[in-house]
Amino acid sequence: MLRLAALAAAAGPADELPGRSRAQLLTELLVAPEKQAQELAPRARALGLPIDDWHVVLRLEPVMDEGPERYALLDTLASRTARAARELVGPSWNGAIAGDALVVVRSRPRDPGRAGPREAVRDAARLMERVRPAGARLRCGVSTAHQGLLGLRTCASEARTALRRSSAPLATYDLAGLDRMLEEWYASDAAQQAVRDLLQPVLDLGGERARHLLAILRAYLDHHGSPARAAEEVHLHRNAVSRNIRRIETLLQADLDDPQQRLALQLACRAAGA
Repeated sequence: MLRLAALAAAAGPADELPGRSRAQLLTELLVAPEKQAQELAPRARALGLPIDDWHVVLRLEPVMDEGPERYALLDTLASRTARAARELVGPSWNGAIAGDALVVVRSRPRDPGRAGPREAVRDAARLMERVRPAGARLRCGVSTAHQGLLGLRTCASEARTALRRSSAPLATYDLAGLDRMLEEWYASDAAQQAVRDLLQPVLDLGGERARHLLAILRAYLDHHGSPARAAEEVHLHRNAVSRNIRRIETLLQADLDDPQQRLALQLACRAAGA
């Protein structure tokens, strides 16, 4: 059973209907088959859902058994979150009660970059403080940032997974586990050789030049192939980033449009500590 509540519902009768329409549509976008969700995208845009933006999902779950009291608490959380969202500056906020959780979507027009996870966790902690009724126990799962409709669905899955993987009141889905795994993996001689083989043409440049190119490559890959976002991180003009990326592709004889090659190089850069 799906229960729906908009963050705008608490604003009053004049705002309640569009808010509930957005909430219902948001739930459909999250739970419908992918093809059906894509078909709903034009309607979502028409209703003002920023589905093309960059999203982080906060999943709020009461720590209690299923039943009327749980759903009553979710309704209270939705109303309080509606009021809190109007006072929070910066991102756009939308949400809906789906199943046994309140799903809150935090959206921005641009990639939040590496500061994004910290900002999202900070906002999640503030939100929990504001909306938690006295005596109630809540848990919140926080996703990483993803763009677009498919990214939104990925965020919802990550927030759910974060809660399953951790018993903490505020759980995050992040790359820390991957980084620890890479550190352990890179400690082996075979792994170090594999990374060197992959990056050798750049490493052969030596010293600062090699480090500079690897930093550009990592930033470019971490920002999903965006020269503009990579340029902000490495403090270069976006055209300079694009030129260097073309040079790196030539040196490595790599096709960064190929998902497998892109992932391999991203992991190699992380493992090498670029």
